Amino acid sequence: MKRLIALLLVCLCLSALLCGCETDGADKSELSELERLLARPASPFAAHVFSHQGTAKEEIPESFEAYDLAILYGSRYLEQDLVVSSDGVLYCCHDTSPEALTGESRLFSEMSSAEIDALRIKGSGKPFLRMRDVFDRYGSAVTYVIELKRDTVSLEPFLSLVEECQMQDHILVQSSSMSTLQRIEELWPEMPKLFLLFDKDRYQQALKEPCVDIIGMSGAYFNQEECDRVHAAGKKYCVYVCNSTETIRKAIEIGADCYFTDYSGKALLLEELYRTKK
Repeated sequence: MKRLIALLLVCLCLSALLCGCETDGADKSELSELERLLARPASPFAAHVFSHQGTAKEEIPESFEAYDLAILYGSRYLEQDLVVSSDGVLYCCHDTSPEALTGESRLFSEMSSAEIDALRIKGSGKPFLRMRDVFDRYGSAVTYVIELKRDTVSLEPFLSLVEECQMQDHILVQSSSMSTLQRIEELWPEMPKLFLLFDKDRYQQALKEPCVDIIGMSGAYFNQEECDRVHAAGKKYCVYVCNSTETIRKAIEIGADCYFTDYSGKALLLEELYRTKK
């Protein structure tokens, strides 16, 4: 009997050891795959192409799959829209509510991080990404094009997280709130700041405001005249969102410095074709 018990204990120990080895091997394999991805060369035109929510029309927006695919295409400027939980945790999602992706109608700001972590996105069954997890995955290998919403509730958690993770040199911040950009200018003047022009009455202010490095425009402002006006003010001109071949080519030909797109792969190929001719 004692021999049988001893034999069972040995078997259990060996089983645990083998399982542990398999887990370690899987972790190393995954890490190696990520390292190979991040080691791929960036496109020489990467600074012109902002991957809108990753590859938003090809993968679940603002997911690791969307960001990984953008990097695979040669992009290095990855966009995140930040929302914040009731206990101050930052998540990546374009909408202020997860309803479109999960059916949950409450605002992110009305939910705790534990409640948000428990949600699952339709089509993938995966949770929303925390911004901290995105920093942890890609580190300094990419530039994070982070949008802070106009309500400013995510500003303080953002400042704290960036300081804690020491990511100041790897972020381009965007907002339609001038006060948000002014606050960031005080703390990190070298961080590029993009003003999203949703209100035409703010245009003249944006042209003169020292905290604005880039002006993001669309619609009636997507033309050669406005691009020249922005450049004359010493700012960069950005367009959102360019998805068709026609609009991407137009952005390149009028001299847009950068633009958001859901199709990074196509955009980088068109960059090589048309910007090279300029």
